[in-house]
Amino acid sequence: MFKNKKSTKEKGIGHLFLLMIAGGIAGGIVGGFSTKFEDVIAGAIESLKLLISTNIFGIYFVGSAILLISIVVTLKIGEKNLIDSIKNEEDIYNDAQLGISMALTGIIIPFMIGSLAICSGKIRTSIEINGYVDRNLMMLFGSAVALLLILSILIPLCQKRIIDKIKIAYPEKKGNIFTMSFKKDWEASMDERELKIMNQAANKTFTFTTIMLLIMIILAFILSLITDIGVYPVIILVLIFSVMMIVYTYWSIKLDK
Repeated sequence: MFKNKKSTKEKGIGHLFLLMIAGGIAGGIVGGFSTKFEDVIAGAIESLKLLISTNIFGIYFVGSAILLISIVVTLKIGEKNLIDSIKNEEDIYNDAQLGISMALTGIIIPFMIGSLAICSGKIRTSIEINGYVDRNLMMLFGSAVALLLILSILIPLCQKRIIDKIKIAYPEKKGNIFTMSFKKDWEASMDERELKIMNQAANKTFTFTTIMLLIMIILAFILSLITDIGVYPVIILVLIFSVMMIVYTYWSIKLDK
């Protein structure tokens, strides 16, 4: 048993090193290729930045509306499917849509905050250029902030409703979503099947995130050479990657004891 456990860890660490090497090689290839199209890439990025900056309030409100509608729709469908599963006494209840709805509730607020940060950039630009803030622009920004505050209250209520519905199907589930100990209490009430699914999902998420961070670091480095974005995006991504790897290594060693 211990031998298999050790080989699994060595395989995992070796896999990460292979990813890093592959990422470095790919970065060198992409970097060399991108130098031939430096002006085209820089122009495309500037056009994209201008497009986002010009339409950021539209992106904010439309994106928030789409996410909110998706949350409500998946919540309603999920409730119906779960109730039907309970009535039909299925071996495994159909709560997949509720899981999707819960995931969307975790996306909408960060999306709104990130978009709002870009919106605030338009306020600063207006002050720098005109010396004052346009009234319509200020009204849009105020509406955006108000929407964020409203959804910051509604989204946790949606999450509570999802948890309450799941507790109907699984009475053994414990935890209050409005307390700091919710995650700990919820995991303590999981059965072996749920814990296995959670561990497998976490492992796949870690691998995917590692790959994506390496790709983003490479792209950010290349863009820092051919555009004026600077090195800060690269530094931030490298710090995130480093912290993630340090935490992963720490817990791998700690849990192995």
